[in-house]
Amino acid sequence: MTEAITGVNKESVRRRRKRQLLLLVMCILVLVGGLITFRSMDSQLPLGVSRVDFEKAAAEFKEEYDRPGDDFDVLMTLAEMAAQKKDSATAIACYQQIPTKHVRHGPSARYQEALLFAETDQVQRAEDSFQEFLKLLEQGHQLPDSKVAHSRHWLSLIYGVEVRQEDRRIVLHSLLQDHQADIHDVKQYYFGSLLIWQTAFGSERVRDFLKKDPDNRHLRVAAARYCIGEGRLKEARQQLGILRSEDPKELRTLAVLLESCYDMHDWSAFAKEFASAPEFSKDEPWLLTQLRGEWALHQNDWLKAEEYFQYMLETDPPNAVCLMGLGRALAGQKKSKEREIIRQRSLLVAKLRVDLSAITHDNPKGARSVASSARQLGMEDAAAILEFFAARMPDGTP
Repeated sequence: MTEAITGVNKESVRRRRKRQLLLLVMCILVLVGGLITFRSMDSQLPLGVSRVDFEKAAAEFKEEYDRPGDDFDVLMTLAEMAAQKKDSATAIACYQQIPTKHVRHGPSARYQEALLFAETDQVQRAEDSFQEFLKLLEQGHQLPDSKVAHSRHWLSLIYGVEVRQEDRRIVLHSLLQDHQADIHDVKQYYFGSLLIWQTAFGSERVRDFLKKDPDNRHLRVAAARYCIGEGRLKEARQQLGILRSEDPKELRTLAVLLESCYDMHDWSAFAKEFASAPEFSKDEPWLLTQLRGEWALHQNDWLKAEEYFQYMLETDPPNAVCLMGLGRALAGQKKSKEREIIRQRSLLVAKLRVDLSAITHDNPKGARSVASSARQLGMEDAAAILEFFAARMPDGTP
């Protein structure tokens, strides 16, 4: 009897220990699983954001909106908090975790991160984010007009500093088309080739941008072009040679390299580089087309030179360099009457170049003077827009 009871007790103890062991294993598994989950959640947090920061932002969102926020609500809150503290890196990291397609926060995240990239001289990332934001317009999204205009003005500034005239022209056209342009945008759009681009400001900004993004091709080509404008032609040639070796098919680099050869009157080097140029295309850089015309002049190929310069003037009627080139091409063909017409246009453009400095927000007389010259050049759209702005300036009533 005693032996039977003892056997039962031993079996009971074994079962109890087994249950305790199983419970301990389950507790360990739960603890490990929770730790893994917690660490996984932490690994998904933006750089510079802790779990405590996330929970604090979630609490602030709930207090402000009287409802729990999802992860994207909290990320936007975190980004705004970081931006207020001037912590651009953390704010950008938060914005970047919000997809563009997110209905509530996607567009705003792209716009805000673009601004922060621009303000911290990360211009390629700024351009990419501004462009992604603006693409939402093409997809039918309703975006605040002020943010669209601000994005376009930022892009115009970036393209201007990088001497990317074709890209800037597209952005300026959008500003004009959507009635977001100011009078300085009008001046840049219609008369950009008459304005001085090789400024100390532009050169300095390119150097600043390159510190943040030294491999950016747009910036490196722009830096070389500023060297040309500053008379440092050999330095420019060296930089452009490196860029050409990295990407021999990139036409903007080729155009600027040809420009350096042209400015040095090194026609031998020009011919060598020009030999690699593809056939003319309407999509090629304007500078390359202009230099095709200069090369044709050097070869006494008057008809080809006339063709290139005429094409450029259809795109940019007040282009003084192309007017001069066209005049030489016509002279080579003994076309005296046509050449005289071009000479008169060149004189008008020379006057226009001087008058452009009078275009300001509060000088209706200056705007009307340029409008008159534009009309004589056949630039009716430019004249009409300038007169529109002039009429709305102080004391602008005729």
